[in-house]
Amino acid sequence: MTQAQINAALMGLLISGGMLIPGNIPNIISAGKLGITSGQWAKLGVPLGLVLNSLYFIAIFFLGFSPRLGIL
Repeated sequence: MTQAQINAALMGLLISGGMLIPGNIPNIISAGKLGITSGQWAKLGVPLGLVLNSLYFIAIFFLGFSPRLGIL
């Protein structure tokens, strides 16, 4: 894999991790404190995550933006 492909995959994982409550620990804590159910979270998180993933895909592959993630 090229560095650009690795960067794109990591960016996708970072964004898609917030789409559902079990995606990461802060989501679990936030949902518990706010009393949000998994279904309520998914109603907002999945569409928002898909839009953000699409925007990042366009920015990385079509506009040539390649973020540096500290990997050589």
